[in-house]
Amino acid sequence: MKNKPFYLLAFLLLTVLSCKKYDAAAEETMDMDTTVVATTDEIPEENISDPNTESYAGLEENPFESPQKAPLSTFSIDVDNASYTNIRRFINEGQPVPKDAVRIEEMMNFFKYKYPQPEGQNPFSINTEVSESPWNKNSLLLKIGLQGKNIPMTNLPASNLVFLIDVSGSMDEANKLPLLKESMKILVKELRPQDKVSIVVYAGSA
Repeated sequence: MKNKPFYLLAFLLLTVLSCKKYDAAAEETMDMDTTVVATTDEIPEENISDPNTESYAGLEENPFESPQKAPLSTFSIDVDNASYTNIRRFINEGQPVPKDAVRIEEMMNFFKYKYPQPEGQNPFSINTEVSESPWNKNSLLLKIGLQGKNIPMTNLPASNLVFLIDVSGSMDEANKLPLLKESMKILVKELRPQDKVSIVVYAGSA
């Protein structure tokens, strides 16, 4: 068996080479891992996205128009008073109020004016009030209030309410998902046996 020392030497060489290759691969892997960790630690703070995406569309002040050129005006039949509550939230939390969050018509709609109910078959009553303008002595301010007819709940058809609710992490603030839960409790108390509520939830992209 003259070839036995040769085979033994070849086996030892292969073993040493394999160990060197393994050590080189391990070092390369460690370098890659170290590079990944270093890259992760070097992310600038300004590139981290803010989960709070609360924003408001820009508002433009309505210009004055002459009744001779624009004799007709339109009124929305729905009432929205969210701006008043939203502004009060900013003030109570000691935060500056974004100017585009101030909607005058929604703030005025927040208060109850106790307008009289419409008479007969009229669907709504028109109530007006005139006063002097505090910023222009040559102008008058005309307030027009519309009061729709109150319809008893028993006479309304069955309601089928569908809510699409965002339950992602950004909704965990007190004025978001927790507030919605409290609102849903109030809504349920006003529902009748024939009314239905459906809830669809999503997180992130829908």
